[in-house]
Amino acid sequence: MFETIGILIVFFFLIAISATVYFTFQRAAAQKEIVRQTELRALQIITKTFYLAELECSFLGVRKDACYDVAKLTAFAAYACGADPNDICTVGNPDIRLHYSEFFGTSKVRVTQIFPLPEPGELPASWLLWNEEPKKWRSAPASFSPVLLQDASADTYALGMVELKVYAAD
Repeated sequence: MFETIGILIVFFFLIAISATVYFTFQRAAAQKEIVRQTELRALQIITKTFYLAELECSFLGVRKDACYDVAKLTAFAAYACGADPNDICTVGNPDIRLHYSEFFGTSKVRVTQIFPLPEPGELPASWLLWNEEPKKWRSAPASFSPVLLQDASADTYALGMVELKVYAAD
């Protein structure tokens, strides 16, 4: 009788250890999957952003790849986010925010001019297009992609950088 109870105790002990190891590996696999899905979502957003018709620069109906019109960029940033110096982006048009919330999701999109360099003492030109930060988030890996900035009124070009952070909700 005591042998049977001893064998059952050892058996349940082995099951408990096996379950602990299994769930530990499952948690690690789930976290890797969350990171992978966040990176995939970031790639989708940056690809869609490059081909966003509201920002594209074109000449006589011909669209240029990875090129933003500065006038359209300024108007979109002011209309979607407003002129919020704290990067909160809640003062924009609520209808526009509702329209683009499915498109951008919980992310932050900023375009910054990196060349030509600004005069000493000046800040580089920067446009905050979207910033929807969830209340609780775990990580926000940043992606950077170069983009051409066209100022059609001055007929000049500049080099910009699109910064994208996709927040992984906790």
